[in-house]
Amino acid sequence: MSRMNLDIRCISVALAVVVSACGTQSSVQQQGSAANTDAETKAARAEIEATTADISRWISKPAIDSAASRITDDYHWLPPDAPEDSGRANWVRVVNGMMETGKFSEQPTMESLVVSGPIAVSRGRIIYTFIPGPSAPKGAKASVDTFKYLWHWRRVDGRWLLATAAWNANSPRR
Repeated sequence: MSRMNLDIRCISVALAVVVSACGTQSSVQQQGSAANTDAETKAARAEIEATTADISRWISKPAIDSAASRITDDYHWLPPDAPEDSGRANWVRVVNGMMETGKFSEQPTMESLVVSGPIAVSRGRIIYTFIPGPSAPKGAKASVDTFKYLWHWRRVDGRWLLATAAWNANSPRR
């Protein structure tokens, strides 16, 4: 098994343990905390959904600097079949490079959200469309893919910003 696959499995197991622990309510105090978490989640959901829509809309335009305003300075992303990367400025550079190859659009759907204080985790899916442009690599084809995602959000200066994004495709890579 490759080191990357082993790392991804370790992260997946760690996330599963954290998520299952968050769902366990074995005391009255924890039950009260769960009610607070539910209230926090409800209050944050509209803002996080709007931020998600903004990021997708700006990537589709493209308006990458606007999209970058909704991610943390130390943003980390874990793309499928590629190494982890980090930093808002680096993300802008990478995404601007991608935009030179064609037109991208995203249609996100948040399926769940859990909030605890200044931290939130959303899970969902994205329908991702690519139409190659004149600068696309030779042989690039238009495609539509569906991805699953798990995103970590952080409340910074009163705003929810995307701090970490991990995703993968539902279908095998071509």
